[in-house]
Amino acid sequence: MVSGKINLAVDSTVTSLNFSDNSSSDWGTGSIVVTGYKEDVIGFGNSNSGITKAQLAQIDVGGTALKVSSAGKLGSYDIANEKLIITGVLDGDLSGGYPKVIELYAETDIWDLTKYGIDVASNGKASTKPDYYLQSGSLAAGSSYMIGRKSGTGNGGYDDWFGEAADMYTNGNTMNGDDAIALYKITSSDTVNIDVAGAVGTDGTGEPWEYIDGWLYRNHAAKASTTFNMDDWTACKKCADTFSKNSDMLKPFPKGTYKPTLPEKLMITGVLDGDLSGGYPKALELYAVTDIADLTKYGIDVASNGKASSSSTIDYYLDAGTLKAGNFYHIGRRSGAGSGGFDDWFGVAADMYTNGNTFNGDDAIVLYHIDGSDTVTMDVAGALGTDGTGEPWEYIDGWLYRKMVKRQKLLLL
Repeated sequence: MVSGKINLAVDSTVTSLNFSDNSSSDWGTGSIVVTGYKEDVIGFGNSNSGITKAQLAQIDVGGTALKVSSAGKLGSYDIANEKLIITGVLDGDLSGGYPKVIELYAETDIWDLTKYGIDVASNGKASTKPDYYLQSGSLAAGSSYMIGRKSGTGNGGYDDWFGEAADMYTNGNTMNGDDAIALYKITSSDTVNIDVAGAVGTDGTGEPWEYIDGWLYRNHAAKASTTFNMDDWTACKKCADTFSKNSDMLKPFPKGTYKPTLPEKLMITGVLDGDLSGGYPKALELYAVTDIADLTKYGIDVASNGKASSSSTIDYYLDAGTLKAGNFYHIGRRSGAGSGGFDDWFGVAADMYTNGNTFNGDDAIVLYHIDGSDTVTMDVAGALGTDGTGEPWEYIDGWLYRKMVKRQKLLLL
């Protein structure tokens, strides 16, 4: 395109129209006139560098000022639709109560961080305006933004505690573990409170959310609210006492771990080693705390006779399928009635059968999850590295079952 214009008509049924990265292409002086434009449909590449600012200015969608999202999509991205939330507050135990840290999370692309501010509502005071504003810059959706107080290593601040630099530093982080934090947004007409950590107007001393010498962290999937709800948060009062690094803490500040949706949770709830011929049935019971989209991403290792377990020792993976939250999944060894297996013992069929169920009542069971390129341990029944013979958890010719209170606790995490 050297001069003139190109007309691009987008049908109303189109939900994604993605072009390759054009940032190194010469578009000349012409323009692209788009009809049927919709937000987040047209894209270039897969990042906000897929086209240049000059190229963006050459796209005419009828008067709307365009931006490019972190995923490379075109949109107006009004600040009213942006979502920035508080995910964590840390009050350390170094000299002076350092580090003093606030963690934010971008649920959407944030185009101008200076439009957001923080107020430390200390000692039960009300909150009416920010103590400070964020520094110039933008933040991609899905990213965390860390605010420390003391900068540089050797100063007993953020850098020493975490072993890396924060995104910004400010003396405005004056919280002492009993102070609520309020997040503000500057709109076209006003400065409005959009989120809080702790109950504004209440001194946190003795409150469930108090985080003195510790931290307060938002639970997965809990959304922004100007009314504080302890059910959305986890407090760890005094857990930073005597520690000088986050990595040394028994319960470290869970930096950057917030998820806007609940991560999948599948757990082991029971193991059965029967007394029929050959020790049948040999059955495992799993429970879906959340919806499980792909069962083949989960594997079982029978860590027999006190052996160790790793992703390389997985004995088998679950059969293809899904599992809704609140449902059980039963794994037998012998299938069909009359074979002395699961069906005879329970009078119903299992969800899957495998010769991989080789446990003998003294073997630990490990549940693994394939998460992208990583295979991570999800759950264990029995003590890994320990032969269960004579141990409290031995289940030979019997069973091992998770206590209800343990399952309920997992449901809340």
